[in-house]
Amino acid sequence: MDSILEKLGVYELFSIIFAGAVITYCSVILEKYYFKFGFSLNNLTNGLNKTVLFVLVSCFIGILFQEFGSIIINRLLFKNNKLLKIAYSSKSLSESEYNKLESIFNDKGINDLVEKYNESKYYILLKGNTSRADKEMALSSMSRSFFVYFFIISIALLLEMILNLNLDYMEPFVPSVILTIVMFFRLKRFANMRYVYIFRNYLYAENNRRKKKTVVTIKNKSYY
Repeated sequence: MDSILEKLGVYELFSIIFAGAVITYCSVILEKYYFKFGFSLNNLTNGLNKTVLFVLVSCFIGILFQEFGSIIINRLLFKNNKLLKIAYSSKSLSESEYNKLESIFNDKGINDLVEKYNESKYYILLKGNTSRADKEMALSSMSRSFFVYFFIISIALLLEMILNLNLDYMEPFVPSVILTIVMFFRLKRFANMRYVYIFRNYLYAENNRRKKKTVVTIKNKSYY
C-alpha cells in the first residue's frame, strides 16, 4: 500500500491540499470577523457546486505557501544546510553511528556533507524504501506552510491591534503566535527525523553489505 501511495505522490499531494484547505478556511473566518479584504472569501465554502473550486484554490494556496516557506526556511532561517548539519551530527545520531558513517564516507572519499546526504538518499531511492521519508517530508512541508501562514497572520493582527487600538484582535493573535511557534518546532523535528532516517538506513545497509563481504571472503579463504 505504501509503495502505491509513494508512486502516486499522495503524501506530498495531501500535504499541499490539506495545508491549503486549512489556510483557506482560516482566512475565511478571519475575513469574516477581523479583516476586510474587499472580496468575500466565504463564497468559496458555500454550496456543494463549489467544492471543486475550493479544492483547486486550496491546492494553489498550498503550493504557494509551500514554495514561499521553502525560500524562508532554506535561504533565511536555516541557510547553508543548517538543518542537514544538525541531523548529521552526534546530537541527532548516536556517537557510534556518526563515527561509523564518517568511516564509511572517508573510505569512499566523500567529504562534502551534501554529497554524503545524496549518497545516502540514493540508496533509499534505489531500494524503493522511501515511504517513511516521504511521510516525514510531507509533515515537515505542511508544518512549514502553517508556520509561514500563522506568522504572517500574527504580524497582521498585531498591526491591526496597534493601529486600531482594539484589543479584540488579541483573541486570534494569541493562538496565531502559539501555532507559529509550534509549527516552527514541528517543521524542524520532522525535517531532522527524515534526514536521520536516511542516514541510518544507509549506515545499516553498508554495515550489512560489509559483513556479507567479509563472510564471503572468509569462506573463499577456507578452500585453500
